[in-house]
Amino acid sequence: MLGSLEEGSRSIRCIAFMGDPGGGASRRSSFSAVSCALAATERLGVDAYVLMRNVEVDFAEAERLYRRARDQGVVFLKYRDQPVMSSEADGRVRLELEDVLLGERVALVCDLVVLPDGVGALSDRPNHGRPYQELAALLDAGVDPQGFLQEDNVHLYPVSSRRSGVYFCGDCRGDLDIGRIRADAANAALSAYGLLSRPSVCTVAEAKRETCAACLTCVRACPHGAIHIVNGDSEEVYAAVDALACQDCGVCAAVCPAESMQSRSASDEQLLAQIECLDMGRLVAFCCVESACQAADRAGRMGFHYPEPLRIIPIPCAGRLDPLHIMKALERGAAGVMVFGCQEGACRHLEGNLRAKARVAYARGLAEEAGVSGERIRMVNLSAEMARSFVKAVQTMWESLPEGGAT
Repeated sequence: MLGSLEEGSRSIRCIAFMGDPGGGASRRSSFSAVSCALAATERLGVDAYVLMRNVEVDFAEAERLYRRARDQGVVFLKYRDQPVMSSEADGRVRLELEDVLLGERVALVCDLVVLPDGVGALSDRPNHGRPYQELAALLDAGVDPQGFLQEDNVHLYPVSSRRSGVYFCGDCRGDLDIGRIRADAANAALSAYGLLSRPSVCTVAEAKRETCAACLTCVRACPHGAIHIVNGDSEEVYAAVDALACQDCGVCAAVCPAESMQSRSASDEQLLAQIECLDMGRLVAFCCVESACQAADRAGRMGFHYPEPLRIIPIPCAGRLDPLHIMKALERGAAGVMVFGCQEGACRHLEGNLRAKARVAYARGLAEEAGVSGERIRMVNLSAEMARSFVKAVQTMWESLPEGGAT
């Protein structure tokens, strides 16, 4: 734009740049308004004004640019209510606004008013507030509470999604500055390279075709969209697992009503075999490998001691656990059963801990019906760094049981 104005700049003496005409500002619109105002001052020698509710310059590159613009004479006006715009007789534009900092009415007569082009705030975009819902539904990816792509989950940052091979960069996942957008692009490229350069692919979950009823339960439950229905020979229909997309959470194995879907790293056979080896009076802890297993390991390295009767059974995700496993542990004489999952909102497999919470509640009901106290079953949420909380939870549980001294 400035290049096309340089030849006729003698007739232009004042330019106003509005960074957020539609509502809330964004970092990109702020950066664009400030950089253009500075260029207009330095290259055209005109009076430049930047009109914004809030100038978002909270990153190093933009802060330096803002200070330089102020030093070069660019005037910044902060307003609360939308400026009133009207035309003068000579074709110029009159802007009237209430300056928040000065506390008085300001009138500007400008030769040119520049509005952002496609980089404004969310309110300038279609479907304001939920601009990415259709794309999220297409990708089966989910959005955050503000409508941006990428759910609020620490395991997805910076650019990952619940789907392997789908990455979110730049404005689609939040109001980001230029530096963060560049970092996003680099992270996405590195993640894609890591996915495609795997030396081999091992499917960690599989469906038994002969018993699969194609009921779609596993398809709906899979948090990573790794399962789809296949039409085989002789009108055979069954579930199949995408090797690259599967992340070995075991959620599908826990929900399959026909037990056709099994996790190779944590099959029912493997888990039940560990339960069968339990001694009477043990405190059994089914621990998510992403959180509680690491917390227990950290507790050992830090010298924390927990009750000796504790027996840890690792599972890929708390969502892998079936009420059958809990009841089998009690049947084998376990004094109590604990299920450790990630903190709510921070599960690596998104809803695995919530599914485990519901199954624990169901198992407690089954235990009560069988004449066993539901207090012998407990769910605990923690992160991998919470070693002390892990030890405290185990000690509290053990002390509440008759085997641990409770009366």
